[in-house]
Amino acid sequence: MDCGGRMIKIAIVDDEKTVCDDLETMLRQYERKNKLNFEIAIYNSGENLLADIDDGQSFDLLLLDIELAEINGVQVGCHIRNINKDYMCQIIYISAKTGYALELFQIRPFHFLIKPITADMLFPCLNDYVERYLNEDYFEFIVKNVRKRIPVRRIMYFESNARKIILHCVEEKHEFYGKLSDLTGMDVLKQFMMIHKSFYVNISHVSSYEYTTLVVSNNRELPISKPNRKEVRRLFLKYSAEKYK
Repeated sequence: MDCGGRMIKIAIVDDEKTVCDDLETMLRQYERKNKLNFEIAIYNSGENLLADIDDGQSFDLLLLDIELAEINGVQVGCHIRNINKDYMCQIIYISAKTGYALELFQIRPFHFLIKPITADMLFPCLNDYVERYLNEDYFEFIVKNVRKRIPVRRIMYFESNARKIILHCVEEKHEFYGKLSDLTGMDVLKQFMMIHKSFYVNISHVSSYEYTTLVVSNNRELPISKPNRKEVRRLFLKYSAEKYK
């Protein structure tokens, strides 16, 4: 498996030390076998995990016990999804019990494993995770000291508004401090084009194009400023030729 050298940040959350140790050992075995790069953090309580997350720590994947003492795993998942609005962190729930389906439905966990967990149980989950999530490009930004990650394919365009940037996806939008000029040249945004001093657009989300305007996936029409028109036309023709060749 090739993840381009990307660090995968994983948290193990369980109040039993032996479970944490066993899971870490299995993760390291998987890491070596597949030539990956894991950064593993271990937490013995849900409140310690959430304290770090609220301080700006972020994780790609959680191995999260449900039966934690104070804040249980369901409450942790609800906080991550509903308070932090983090839908990219994937959660593999672990438990000695079944019967949590309704409680976990709104959290949308990646998987559910029953203790005692073995490599034969965990490794197929990790294979699915790597195949689904690690071959994507992500854009990272910080909102209120919390680091967020959005798949680039979901971003329609960035809009400049005073000292803030508004990131527009089809389903939602996010605001963070910055300038559009900070985004140009980023490798993960190689399919974006500057059409106006206020708009940096994902060309794959352009649904129709004219010389002075274009329309993006949510049917919003955006202006193309005069200094950018020739370059936008060149990029759009190049993209169209490559897409349909």
